[in-house]
Amino acid sequence: MSWLSFLRRRLRRARPRVTSRSGAAALLTEAQRLPASVVFRYDAKNPFAVRMTVSVAGIQVEWVFDRDLLVQGVDMPTGLGAVQVWPSSRRSELAGAGDDIVLIRIAGTGAQATLAVPAEVVRDFVKRAEALVPAGSESERLRVDEGIVRLMEGAGSPGSGTA
Repeated sequence: MSWLSFLRRRLRRARPRVTSRSGAAALLTEAQRLPASVVFRYDAKNPFAVRMTVSVAGIQVEWVFDRDLLVQGVDMPTGLGAVQVWPSSRRSELAGAGDDIVLIRIAGTGAQATLAVPAEVVRDFVKRAEALVPAGSESERLRVDEGIVRLMEGAGSPGSGTA
């Protein structure tokens, strides 16, 4: 078996993933509070990123942001740009009686919204994601060699006129 075949087989293997869902979230805007559901996804193949899908009134929107924002935001305010995360001892009837919440503010062009998620959901997700890829080891998970193989495959042979 060639080294190229070996690498292709590795690409096809199942990827370790973590998913957490909560139907007890709320989307907070300046004017109203809307019931929402949220799904957090973490894929070890993209170790620095978290995908968050929010569903409100039949509409789904997905954001991708740095995993460290959730890791740190469970315990302290973090984030300076379009995504900010911070814990709150403020209770939310949508998060469950007496539960702490994590607030996630998403800002876009001319609009922003804040998502309130039960802190337990975020803590569990972060714990499972860090069990899969421990903090500080993310760069070891990047498959730079596979990217180089893909680039080489697309480059064609010397003199073939493809680049």
